[in-house]
Order: sequence, then C-alpha cells, then structure tokens
Amino acid sequence: MLRELDSIVDFARGYVQLKVMMTLSSGEPLSAKDIGLAVSEKRKTVIDALRKLVDKGLVMKEESSEEVLYRLSELGREYLNKLNDVLKGAHKDLRDDINSRSPLANTAHDIASNIAKYVYLMDALIAIATSRRRELSLIDVADAMKLSPDRAQSYIEMYAEKNSNAKLFTRIERRSKSLELLAKVLRRLGLTVRINLSVYRITDDGLTVFYKLPYYIKYKRGLIAKVIAKIFGSAHPRLVLKKAMLYLGLVTIATGLLSIITSSTIMLSLAISLFIATGMLYVGYRTI
Repeated sequence: MLRELDSIVDFARGYVQLKVMMTLSSGEPLSAKDIGLAVSEKRKTVIDALRKLVDKGLVMKEESSEEVLYRLSELGREYLNKLNDVLKGAHKDLRDDINSRSPLANTAHDIASNIAKYVYLMDALIAIATSRRRELSLIDVADAMKLSPDRAQSYIEMYAEKNSNAKLFTRIERRSKSLELLAKVLRRLGLTVRINLSVYRITDDGLTVFYKLPYYIKYKRGLIAKVIAKIFGSAHPRLVLKKAMLYLGLVTIATGLLSIITSSTIMLSLAISLFIATGMLYVGYRTI
C-alpha cells in the first residue's frame, strides 16, 4: 500500500504536495496564496505543487470571477484515506480529523516528514537485510534510498547510534583495497582520496523489524528473490536493476567490440539488442 501511495506522490520529492493536500482536506476551496500561508511555502513552490496535483487528478481547480481556487477531488480524498490507514498507530485516528482543517494542517509537516522517514528506513532495511552478509556500503544503501550518501547517512545514523531507542544498524569503518590502489595513483598527482568505506550491518532488532514488513513475506516464500539476492548482492529492486544494468552494459560493450573485429552482422544485431535492453533497465532504474 505504501509503495502504491509513493508511486502517486513521491514522498521524497513530493513533500510540499502532501502538505498541500492535507491543507485542502477541510473541503473548503482555497487560493494558492492561502495555501502558501498555511503550509509556510513560497507561492511559486505551492503553484508548482498544485499544478502537479491537478495533473494527477488529486486536486481540482475552480475558476471564479475573482481568483482561482483549489479543492481536494474525490480521488485526492480517497488517497488521504488510504494514507490514514497506513499511518494508523503512528498518528491516532487521523480519519476523524479528515474534515477538520486545523488539526490536519498543523500536523501536515510532521506527517509528511514521518512518511518520508518511514519509506527511507524501509528501503534501507530491505537492501541490507537481503544482502549476502547482511551488510552494505553506504553508497549502495543510499542508492536504494534514492538519496545522496550524506543525506542517507543522516537518516541511518538515527537508528545506528549507541543511545538510539531502536538500534537497527551498526556502522563499520572498513579499509577498501580498491580505494587504496586508487589513492596510491592519485597521490602521485597530488590528490588524496578517502580509503575507508562506511559499511552498515543490520542488527537483531533490525531483522526483527524487517521480518514484520509485508515485503519479507514475499521474500521468504519467493525462491527467485533469494536467487536474485545471491547473484546481485541484494534483493532491493533498485540495486538489482543497477547491477543488472552494469553487467548487461559490459556484455554489450564486449559484443560490440567482437562485432567490429569479426565484422559479423549477427554480433552487431545482438549488440544493438543488448544496448536497447540496457537502456530499458536504465529507465526502470531511474523511475522506481
């Protein structure tokens, strides 16, 4: 359900859209100016969010003689009800407040923030828990979370610190042999590079949380998912697509070179087909 909602309004990028929808949940049509004041965002940012919500059918535009007003559509209200179902327990009885502007508008910032944190945490748990040794580098975890390494680390560290109420991860600083070799080459050019790699390992508490995720039920019963995890190092969809794209890209380059050397039209056709397949994997990697 959370994935379905995230596909409609990206929790990571559609932060303002969520706040706008919650502000409009009262049912009263509002202008872009009023919405901007309610969500504490710039008018241009609000208008951009409203345009995207109108395109998705979540918000309706009403033309009046004085100004353009916006209200939540039935599809938008249905979306918020589904969101409420997902957040039950984290935010008590939001559905009762769905027709009350103040409580929902006041908590919009916190709710949108918590949704994003939950999605990021879920991505990190799936990526690390399904990896070969139940540990992954920060770069791979950040890739799974669709964040920069620095921002991903700020989220993970909330559950990796010693005094954390829920210590789900453990950070390990490990020397990378490949980075050491690169550092030696760059040192001659007067450049320095960090040779320690930040690796995160899932704890027993982290596994306990992972086992309660709906994804785990599918993973536990799916032999294919386990085989994919063995081949690609993790069963997280983004990491699988990334590795598959890299592997297929290398095969495409090798096939292309062979077609040039042998002047084989069959090899050339195969190289073109592999190139198209690699492109499709890239599109999938960028969109999920």
